[in-house]
Amino acid sequence: MATFQIGRSPDVLVQAQPMGSACCIWRDGLRSYVLSAAHVLGGLAEGSGVQWIDTAGTLGLGQTIDPSLYFMEGNGGPLDAGLASVSVAGPFSTSFGYPWASRIMSWDAIDSVRSVIICGKFGQVFATFEEKVPPGPATMVDGRSNGRLLRLRYDDVSTIGGDSGAPVISLPEGMLMGMHIAREANRLFSLAVAAVDIQEAFRARLPGFELRP
Repeated sequence: MATFQIGRSPDVLVQAQPMGSACCIWRDGLRSYVLSAAHVLGGLAEGSGVQWIDTAGTLGLGQTIDPSLYFMEGNGGPLDAGLASVSVAGPFSTSFGYPWASRIMSWDAIDSVRSVIICGKFGQVFATFEEKVPPGPATMVDGRSNGRLLRLRYDDVSTIGGDSGAPVISLPEGMLMGMHIAREANRLFSLAVAAVDIQEAFRARLPGFELRP
């Protein structure tokens, strides 16, 4: 079983405006990065200011990176994932300040998952893995096309605006299965990008890209 921690994700602010949630911290051979949805971090010039803050008020600082690394081509379409490089780690300076998992779940292993927890900045939302969604009309979000996604059925309460970018951790395995990017209009389902797709896409551009618990 993987090592993991659940809790509230740090709040991600772009140019001092609350925009979404943070999905763990990652690294390559040169830098550390905070991951969130591309629609949270993208659309700005490289070097634009990004902040993240946890419930204790601990503040981290970073910058947007190369615009070509947002909405990269994934499996069957654009990947709604983006990075901010880390200048001041803030809540990510210890392993107690944010939800994380030490291992990424493979695409094939997702089929055996039942329960997950979505760790957004407003709280933890329990859900059940429903299905893998191939690229097409069902993966359109706010007029944007996406590659393949994961559909998760909320067990009770749903995510809300600002939870985009939240990590999706499998239970009881404790592995990073994906990153929440949207709530379907019927409010019954979350759509998430698979963590393995995120790692593969960024590793092609950032050699050695991996989770850093």
